[in-house]
Amino acid sequence: MARRLGPMAAVGLAALLAGCVGSGPAANPTTEPAPTAAVTPIPTIAPTTAGPVEGQDACDLSLGTGRSTVACAGLSFDVSLPETCLTESCGLIVDVPGGVGSGEDAEANTGMAALGNAAGYVVVQPNTPEDGWNYPVDSVRIRSFLDQLIAALDLDPSRVHIGGHSNGGYMAWAFVCDHADLIASAAPLGAGASTDEHSSCDFDAPGHPSQEVDLFLAHGRVDAIVPFSTAVAQRDLVVAAWDMTETEVLADEPDYRWTRWTSPQGTVLEFLEFGWFRGMLAGHCYPGVATEAGCGSDTPIHYGQAALDFYMAHPKDE
Repeated sequence: MARRLGPMAAVGLAALLAGCVGSGPAANPTTEPAPTAAVTPIPTIAPTTAGPVEGQDACDLSLGTGRSTVACAGLSFDVSLPETCLTESCGLIVDVPGGVGSGEDAEANTGMAALGNAAGYVVVQPNTPEDGWNYPVDSVRIRSFLDQLIAALDLDPSRVHIGGHSNGGYMAWAFVCDHADLIASAAPLGAGASTDEHSSCDFDAPGHPSQEVDLFLAHGRVDAIVPFSTAVAQRDLVVAAWDMTETEVLADEPDYRWTRWTSPQGTVLEFLEFGWFRGMLAGHCYPGVATEAGCGSDTPIHYGQAALDFYMAHPKDE
């Protein structure tokens, strides 16, 4: 059964999630951003393995290297394409911003485009619609775009991952429940069990994922917008559904704890709980950055880097 926020939490969630976007310096100041100079564009390619969903047109995927903005399926996506991915098969990371944020907000808070491009991934950072995400309709639209992008760029289907903060974390959960066949892993941050406003992944029929995927969950213990109890509830639903057992405590410090569970199939769930908080978002923040939505640059963990490390360690089983 889906778990609901109380009335006061729901009011706070509706009022504050619109502000869960960041601005300021790049999330990883020591990493050079991906080059923006365009090279010979990739011609528009009709998908060969997957096309748009019924009733939606094929996307124009005339992309150059660097960062491009693509309109597709009624949505807008910032796509960061490293030159190496023109000649070799790269993975794909989807990095969804919080609140009603943009792809640029996501990059300011995670640095995922710079980090992922350097590691051999195309990075897609969706721009949230003005009225917010419509679950699950928009997850289907995003899926349509990703299927076409994977086919057009011949991306590695075993290395497709999605993460996001707050509203973006709920979109990551929507992919776990509705598109587990596509993704190898997901990394929701600040997104717990279902609420009236957000479609999460309650692991009860018919919302149960079609298959297990590796998960990295991160949540603030003093999150004033999405209560920590909802993250614990969501974690426990996954652990019970996949018959997981706790196998290792990866870190146990006064201000954070990182624990790993494993299913009989070898699927991993890692849960990072932290006590860091900063600014108006309190514990509803991105570890590792000093943006408006960040927990501070002095935290020992940077969410973008931690998520990338998890993605790289957990491709989809063949």
